[in-house]
Amino acid sequence: MNARFSSITLGILFGVLLLQLSSKPAAAQSPIVTFVEHREGSVQIADCGTFQIIDDFAGNLTVTVFFDNDGESRLDIDFQGIDSIRTSSGESSYTSPFHNKILVDLDAALGNAVGVNFAVTVPGYGAVFMDVGRLVVDEERNLQFRAGPHQAVDADYARLCEALK
Repeated sequence: MNARFSSITLGILFGVLLLQLSSKPAAAQSPIVTFVEHREGSVQIADCGTFQIIDDFAGNLTVTVFFDNDGESRLDIDFQGIDSIRTSSGESSYTSPFHNKILVDLDAALGNAVGVNFAVTVPGYGAVFMDVGRLVVDEERNLQFRAGPHQAVDADYARLCEALK
């Protein structure tokens, strides 16, 4: 799992704890809690042999805990920002926006992630690294459903390495 999502884990744990302490309402109500956190950092996403690929990211994470119309607990996580994909030597750098949303059904223990995690294009190569679409995972991180290309999930970095060499 990408290091930029570490706050998501904290948000989920915070949401679960909060929901365990509160009673279940009969109908929808205002969000229990919403918080926004700015996240930025660098993480190595691929080893291309003679060089590494680094993701310098910056974005805002918004976490909202709420009950739906049926009184079921939900956790909504929205993360959007900018990736700057570069080689470890710093010779090549390409900027790409990301925006994804994760809706966690705490009662069913399922996470539904949709959006753009990576969409890197390189002049002369086109789209070289795409992680977009939808993933549904259970609480043990077992994949229940998938749609769209997920090169980061599959650790498929060959075209990205080729384009940045």
